[in-house]
Amino acid sequence: MFRKTKPLTMFLVSMVAIAFLASAISQVQAKPKVRVKFATSGLSNLSNGITVLTIDGVSYDYWGVQQTNFNWEIDSTHTVLATTSLTGWDGVGYQFSSWTNGNGLVGASGTFTVPSSDLTVTANYVQSTVHVRFAHSGLSNLNNNVVLTIDGVGYTYWTVPQTDFQWAKGSTHTVTAANSLTGWDGVTHWFSSWTNGNGLTGPSGTFTVPNTDATVTVNYALQQPMAETSLTITCTPTTVDKGGEEIAMISGYLTSEGSGIGGKTISLAYFDGSNWQSIASVTTASDGSYSYDWDVPETILNGQYPVKAEFAGEGCYLGSTAITGSTGNGTHLMVVPENELGSVVALLAVLAAVLLFFKLRVKRR
Repeated sequence: MFRKTKPLTMFLVSMVAIAFLASAISQVQAKPKVRVKFATSGLSNLSNGITVLTIDGVSYDYWGVQQTNFNWEIDSTHTVLATTSLTGWDGVGYQFSSWTNGNGLVGASGTFTVPSSDLTVTANYVQSTVHVRFAHSGLSNLNNNVVLTIDGVGYTYWTVPQTDFQWAKGSTHTVTAANSLTGWDGVTHWFSSWTNGNGLTGPSGTFTVPNTDATVTVNYALQQPMAETSLTITCTPTTVDKGGEEIAMISGYLTSEGSGIGGKTISLAYFDGSNWQSIASVTTASDGSYSYDWDVPETILNGQYPVKAEFAGEGCYLGSTAITGSTGNGTHLMVVPENELGSVVALLAVLAAVLLFFKLRVKRR
């Protein structure tokens, strides 16, 4: 009986030995595994279900990333994709920035190589938007007057401070403040300036979003501010021959914020080397232009003369001055001697008259 079962027993023992040996060989050949965790930095207030990382084709949201451990073989590779732009439920935007312990990862998408020890890989984000709020100062007793128009939308005295804008850093937005506002008590408030305007100067302009949260304040005053003016001048022709007509036309424009100012007095003068000598006063036309034909005095010496136009300021406009020779204002007036040929002709004419006179006297004798 025993002899009949011995071959079977030996067969079973052999099979077990072979299986054990195969398992041992397999374990020797298989690479050890390490634990890899993924994390994020710089993110907050993300809703569930929004994909933050995609690892080997599987999506993980903000919470899923933190809770998942990967047991991966050393030197194995895995595809990892970080979502480049994310927005929290509070409207704050985030932009992918870099990896910590990326081990092969550079950009938002790449291949991760498993190291020889446990590791935590972090996807770093930076806030790409900031909170911008607007406020007003110096206003009172207003109803629902529109104070600011931002990107084409009007905001009243009450809604301006209640609105929070979530804007991308470095983006630009058009902002226009009411130039003047009159309250229900009849008092008028005039635009004065900006605080933290970041590109805004006058009532209307372009605001550039800074890198940090900001409050932009539009300031008003009870007195109308003085507006800056710009004056130009040209003198043509630039050279006057004292033997010619000696007429030089002086012309230019008086403007404020790109618009002509009419009905204003412009004083004209030339510099004689020691003092400014008055030429005349002219009044600007409705488009801000002025012109004057200057009959250059015969007594003026030959040489170069700067010509000046001056607006002394009036009403709500500040004064301004323009002088030839400065940028955009042409050249100085040059007064030159009369034409030499003309002098010769004139001299010959005089000599001819003298000869004719003596010839006639001789004939009479």
